[in-house]
Amino acid sequence: MTTSLFQISQRINERLGTTGYPGGSVDAPESASWDCSFGNLKFLFGMSDQDPFLRETAPFRRERIDTATSPGEQSLDSGYWVRSQESWHFGGGLRNAEPLEISVDEARFRFADSGGVDVWTPGQLTLLHDTNLLVENLNTFELLGTSYGVVLFDSSGITLLDEDGTELWSDATTGVFSITTDGDNYFAGTNNGTITTGPLVTGGSSVEHDFVKPGVNVLVRWVKGRLIACVGNEVWEGAGAVWTQVDAGVSLPASWQWTDVSEGPVAIYIAGGSGVQSSIYKLEVTVTAGVVDLSPLLLVAEMPRGEIVNTIYSYVGAFLCIGTSLGVRISSMEANGSLKIGPVTKSSLDGVYDFVASGSFLYAAVGGDAGAGAGVKKAGLVRLNLGQTLDNQALLFAQANDLVSSGTGGQCTSVTTLNGKIWLGVAGEGVYQESDLFVEDGWLETGRVRLGTAEDKTWRDFRILGKDGMTGTAVGYASRDVGDTAPNTWQQVVAARGEFFDSTGKVSSNPNAPTTSIWLAIQLLAPLGQASSPNVVSYQLRAIPSPVRTRLIRIPLLMFDSETDKAGMTVGYDGYAWDRVQLLESLESTYSLVPFEDYTTGEKVNVYIEKVTFRRTAPPGHNAGNSGGIAIVLCRIV
Repeated sequence: MTTSLFQISQRINERLGTTGYPGGSVDAPESASWDCSFGNLKFLFGMSDQDPFLRETAPFRRERIDTATSPGEQSLDSGYWVRSQESWHFGGGLRNAEPLEISVDEARFRFADSGGVDVWTPGQLTLLHDTNLLVENLNTFELLGTSYGVVLFDSSGITLLDEDGTELWSDATTGVFSITTDGDNYFAGTNNGTITTGPLVTGGSSVEHDFVKPGVNVLVRWVKGRLIACVGNEVWEGAGAVWTQVDAGVSLPASWQWTDVSEGPVAIYIAGGSGVQSSIYKLEVTVTAGVVDLSPLLLVAEMPRGEIVNTIYSYVGAFLCIGTSLGVRISSMEANGSLKIGPVTKSSLDGVYDFVASGSFLYAAVGGDAGAGAGVKKAGLVRLNLGQTLDNQALLFAQANDLVSSGTGGQCTSVTTLNGKIWLGVAGEGVYQESDLFVEDGWLETGRVRLGTAEDKTWRDFRILGKDGMTGTAVGYASRDVGDTAPNTWQQVVAARGEFFDSTGKVSSNPNAPTTSIWLAIQLLAPLGQASSPNVVSYQLRAIPSPVRTRLIRIPLLMFDSETDKAGMTVGYDGYAWDRVQLLESLESTYSLVPFEDYTTGEKVNVYIEKVTFRRTAPPGHNAGNSGGIAIVLCRIV
């Protein structure tokens, strides 16, 4: 057999090493006119009508099957990525619309922030009611709802108001520090060590008891059918002239001040603190032979250092609501009287000063830190739904901003109810009552929408779907970079009103400006007169994915024992095709990335070899045959 000058006399099939790319073990003279190379392996193209050289964009969408209970819009092949929301009743605080730390089922009903909007009816978003100033009072005062009306008290006296804010009677008891009621009578603790009392129906006061502690504040509460008085750092229980100190055995600093008293099924709870330390104690209640006894004070909870308890409020015999200098905590009252305290459900820069509950809702007075919408803070309330837990935590509840005052600069320090309406006590402003009218406007802001990926998207359409025939207007806003800006400064995209209750607007006027994330906001505007509210039932956002594209190239290579380049030079030997097939497969298996060079175009890129296919088309020959075929290499340019 005659051997070519460029043939190698011995076949070498050794495994690839790790220090470099193979190629020297087969005949590949530099003088040949090669078409391309993978690493050090050089090849001639084998293009034909049957096996063309293909170059195409790699697919960037994954085919999927929607296995959700409701197939929904993600099962529709519209070409868009879609996010929509049809309810908001799980409340605010969700800064990322597609978080990893909570369930998808929870995230789809939450949002980031709100003000002036009612989110609590599943499937709709409406405005909250407005508030009316009933009584102007620039002092620091508190409210107490009773069956006779609302008691307003401050350091100058006590007043009973009817449901319209009309004064029924007034008592000029000075130095009132706290007040409570047994249902028919009120008891007022003063800042001069005394308790006064009088009938709620007519007013008028007399001294119930004098602790003979001039200049000392008396905190008084009617709990479990008895009167509890906290005098300085002491705790007393009694009536009339008969009083018993019940804090025996507990050593408290002289600076200790009790802040509130509440009750549970088996215990009375008392909160207080000194400096940066705050705690909750209990008095266990026992009944022996018809006689009710109170245990000594027992410590049941120590708050984190620096978090001070301002108020406690028991509800339905299950929850003890704790208002602190940091916000709202809900605790469960256990069968033995101990407390299991949950995380901060709603933080407040001004702290929480008072609670009232109605149905499953708890209203918290948060000073001047209630959101009114578009970044505006006012004196007002936060509402919690004690019937809706979050994040699989038994004591973390849905919450959202609620009623606010119409003034500026005050502090909401008390809240109560009368005849189904909420009353707010705003120090520096006065007494507000929930109105039958709606606020002029309200806002809801979504968390960051990124559709579950950091890849860029071209944000296209923002659709607002209102209730057919709704009054007022719903306006949609969008922003690609929120920063510290309020939503009323964002791009206005769409408005829905009247017969155009289903409206869509273009988010981007420049489709060539894709971004990773977007934030949305919906503003509700009441019609003139504010007697009704717009009603939004859903919004929808559509985007086109804009990831960095990768290219696939499908390269046919000659893989014969004898090959001739375009200059007429022949290379090869018996088994040449098989040697190079093995080397190419080893290259694919051993290296993640391989340099590819196309000598015909000058392109030099790194590729990931997706697939090697060898189709053998020539049978073995006799003696000087030319067996082999075409190798198809599918590569991804990276």
